[in-house]
Amino acid sequence: MFEKHDIWERHQGCVVIHRIFRDLDTGLYHLQQSEAVTLAESRTRTVTAEQFALSVDLFLDEPPSMRATGYKTVPEAIAAHWREFERPTGPRTR
Repeated sequence: MFEKHDIWERHQGCVVIHRIFRDLDTGLYHLQQSEAVTLAESRTRTVTAEQFALSVDLFLDEPPSMRATGYKTVPEAIAAHWREFERPTGPRTR
C-alpha cells in the first residue's frame, strides 16, 4: 500500500507539483512525476482532474516502488529528481 503526497514548489514563475508516493511497508518516498503549472494554465484547465487521472494511470501501470528509486525523505526524492531531469524554465519571480 502507498500514501500519495502532492508537494508544491515555487520555481521561476510557475508551481512545480511533485507527485510522490510513500511505501507504507518500507517508509520510502518514490517521486512519480513533476509537473510545472503556470498561472495562465491553472485558469484554463482542470489541473486537479488531470493530476488524478495521471496518478491513477501511473499507479496501475507499475507500482511506485518499481518505477522510481525510494528515498528516506521527500527532499531527498525531489533532489534526486532534479539531478536526473532539467528544472522547468519560466519568467523569474521576486
